[in-house]
Amino acid sequence: MKCISDITQDIFENEFMGEFSMTNPDCISGWLDSNVGKLNTQLYECFSGQSGTYCFNDQAGDIYKLMYMQDYYTKQAAIALRGILDGTGGSNILSVKEGDTAVTRVNKNEVAKTMRSVATDYSNQIDSLVGKYQIYISNPVQVAGEDGCY
Repeated sequence: MKCISDITQDIFENEFMGEFSMTNPDCISGWLDSNVGKLNTQLYECFSGQSGTYCFNDQAGDIYKLMYMQDYYTKQAAIALRGILDGTGGSNILSVKEGDTAVTRVNKNEVAKTMRSVATDYSNQIDSLVGKYQIYISNPVQVAGEDGCY
């Protein structure tokens, strides 16, 4: 069983390498706690419990982790696009050369496309795993054989 605290720790340590500059465990666990309904809808399940104490089987926990990552990169793509549109987004200079004056800037459009591509990759992984999850947990509707049993 994987609980929200386990999934939070896994995401923070393995996906973000413990970098607080990218996100923090409180943000991750808050998102996970708030979006259990999305997981229930995606998997046709009814995971329930007290806020912060939800626990999932291992497969559902892995899918939930991917859902968080997909949402994270979708938001990062939106942030990058916002920086393009309003001209903000921090320093966008990669390098400066003095002789013959050369300035290399970040192409925010490409950054946004890359973030969106990563989010799409996560979405495709989610779709694949959800299909496999449904097959894995499904029970036979009818058992056929001699006298209806084996």
